[in-house]
Amino acid sequence: MRVLVLGQTGIEKGRFLTALVASARRNRGLPEDDRDRYASGFVRAIHLEEEIKEHTHNATIQPYLDNLDAEARLRTWQEVMKREVLAPLETAPPEHVFLAMHGLFYRNNNFFTPVDWPLLQAFRPTVVLTLIDDAYDVASRVTVVRETQGPRTQSSITVAEALLWRSAEVSMADMISRSLGISNFVLSVKHPSEAAFRMLFRRDILRIYASFPISSTRRIAERVKEINTHRERLHREYAVFDPVCIDELRVIRPAEEGASWEFLPRWPLGPVGSAVPSNGDYAAPLQPQLQNLADVITSQIEERDYRFIDQADVVVAYRPFWGAIEYPAQGVEKEISHAIAKNKAVYYYDPPEDFAGRKSRAFRVIERGIRFETLEKLYAELAKVQKRRNDEAGDRNTTFEAPP
Repeated sequence: MRVLVLGQTGIEKGRFLTALVASARRNRGLPEDDRDRYASGFVRAIHLEEEIKEHTHNATIQPYLDNLDAEARLRTWQEVMKREVLAPLETAPPEHVFLAMHGLFYRNNNFFTPVDWPLLQAFRPTVVLTLIDDAYDVASRVTVVRETQGPRTQSSITVAEALLWRSAEVSMADMISRSLGISNFVLSVKHPSEAAFRMLFRRDILRIYASFPISSTRRIAERVKEINTHRERLHREYAVFDPVCIDELRVIRPAEEGASWEFLPRWPLGPVGSAVPSNGDYAAPLQPQLQNLADVITSQIEERDYRFIDQADVVVAYRPFWGAIEYPAQGVEKEISHAIAKNKAVYYYDPPEDFAGRKSRAFRVIERGIRFETLEKLYAELAKVQKRRNDEAGDRNTTFEAPP
């Protein structure tokens, strides 16, 4: 398997891949150390931008980014790709390799791509993985954290630019994947590394989109705790696309004009472990930017969650009528409707105590899913589905080699 890993600056691709490679080696019963020949022979990661730094003898990639000679930039990329990536893979290829790079760079209000198409094809990617993260974390890492802690690159982006760059990078990844006839999985770096391992290396494991009320529950500590217990259970056994592993809608517009906006704490990820945990709440200083971008963030959330559903086999919804409300939580209902329209299986936990306020309606899309009154029955059904997949897989190689 050859994985092309794309993603904008500031998402910590290196930390994520370190965790993912370590997870793959552990699951194979190998040491995590790159110096172990069996471990590096099984799977290793190559970081193209790090190789460019070595090639140009610079501590940062700034000179490459600020070179206005587009042909010179391309020649550098081509030479590094040939010498540091393709040549070693010809002589001593590991069984699996991750190549981390940018599809697009953004510098001084300008996008440019370093990609040489024939050389990218020569890498022979079998799948694309596009990594994303909270836009406020991305903007803060690029503009503040790295400029303070590491060698300066004179980089600066706003939250709006982080959102734009992410959208452009995902689009570039989609173009590459479609051109090569392979899949492009989008995943937040705050997912556990085990989720990415199962998604890529274990196609026999069920891929689940976890749907649950967020806006109506996040202010109620008991509900957040209950959902997190459920999330942990799913992550323990399956490859889960988890909507709160990216949590950008942290501001709530006031109901009355002139009133103050509400600023929300980030959804707590624990007890689910994060491959790239945040080292602080970078959103608070950027609250004015988040307020101005609330509508943009909302639209991106919807499109991103639908994409997660498209990447999943099954949608598992948790208490869509929580609190005995008359209508299901809007986000959950829309996600279930999208899943059904895409011919995805939908299972939802709907306990009897949530029935009190419910009314009969002419259009009840949610009821096309399979309802479970207890979590035990829901988890038992998922286990049956997983067992059937295991039986179908048999002794076949379960490593991901082609689009599902």
